[in-house]
Amino acid sequence: MRVQYKQAQVFLLPMDTNMDEERIRRQTLLDFAQLQGWPEDKIQRLKEVMTRPISFEEGLRAFGRMEENLERLRGAPR
Repeated sequence: MRVQYKQAQVFLLPMDTNMDEERIRRQTLLDFAQLQGWPEDKIQRLKEVMTRPISFEEGLRAFGRMEENLERLRGAPR
């Protein structure tokens, strides 16, 4: 009976697959960044953006803008 209930849980318990998918995509991106050897400060910025209550795509755009702004500031004459 326990085995049957465990198999039926997929249909009995509510699941928000969109949220699970978003969480998996975000974690995959963070894992990829670490595997690529990104500096810790860049990974922290990525984590900060990816924990915002926005979609994955919006997070990527926000991170890209943040990195562009940082590069622009670093390249600006002092």
